[in-house]
Amino acid sequence: MKHCAVLAVIVVLLGGGVGLAREESRLETLGVGCLGQGDSALHRVVHSFIADVALRLSDALTLEDRCTTALGNEGDLWQAVRLGAMDLAVQTTSGLVPFVPELGILDIPYLFRDAGHAGRVLDGPVGELLAARLRDQGVVVLGFFEQGLRHITTRHRPVREPSDLKGLTLRIVPTPVFETMFRSLGAEVVTLNWGSLYTALRDGWVEGHDNAVLTLSAFHLNEVQSVVSLTGHVRSQGVILINSELFSGLSGAKRAALLAAARTAGQHSRENQEMRDAAILATFKANGMDVVTVDRQAFAHALAPLEGEWERRFGRDILHLIRETP
Repeated sequence: MKHCAVLAVIVVLLGGGVGLAREESRLETLGVGCLGQGDSALHRVVHSFIADVALRLSDALTLEDRCTTALGNEGDLWQAVRLGAMDLAVQTTSGLVPFVPELGILDIPYLFRDAGHAGRVLDGPVGELLAARLRDQGVVVLGFFEQGLRHITTRHRPVREPSDLKGLTLRIVPTPVFETMFRSLGAEVVTLNWGSLYTALRDGWVEGHDNAVLTLSAFHLNEVQSVVSLTGHVRSQGVILINSELFSGLSGAKRAALLAAARTAGQHSRENQEMRDAAILATFKANGMDVVTVDRQAFAHALAPLEGEWERRFGRDILHLIRETP
């Protein structure tokens, strides 16, 4: 019932009905939804993607930015694209794990060596395997992108080593990998709706959470946290999606342009990431936030015993394929 209500809101926001069987000649403007805002990673990708499509297709196909928190949560937006109430979406892969559990492999801590490695993995056979799982549910993956390294933020208590997480009340992304990871380090994990996070951190309902630097800045979460510990435990990924029936109804030239633009947006999301994050962190520090450098190898070592769990959940072969990608 909740999804139905949100879908009704999305249809109103888009100014019309669902209408999956629209003809090519009527597809002049398509909406791209996301739950990002301002300078968030999601919104940056939307802007990059829309601009690239405009260069490739001119007036033949126009994409419209329809990002708003009124779209509900990641699940609501996923269902909207799957059912055709939203044409395209830019979403986090973590947010889609409840619907496509295989995407959880991307949340494994210290899985990728760097942004380039993640890009090569997701632009290769592993990305194709994951895209096939989404296609089974009526959604086409146009491309993957990156949001950045996730770090732990807290109100007062710095996390300098794995043992500092013991007893810490931490809001986590509600997926099995995040829960297993943080519980293994002794944290008291809390799953909390994203829309309630700022208030929860401000009022001390939870002591901390983890997120990418760009997200901290875009959603002003640095205002309600005094410490960021640079654990870099997960390299967060995202995906650009389109309703499969809509995609199949487009001309070959338009499909090719959307795929190429999505790939370019993904590449842009990984470029100069360290410099971008360093600039934001410098601003945080100048404004009084404590930026704590940690020994990431110590955290990776503490999480190493979970390897058997990851193999059981996702399979040894695909993990090997990811790690052996040059």
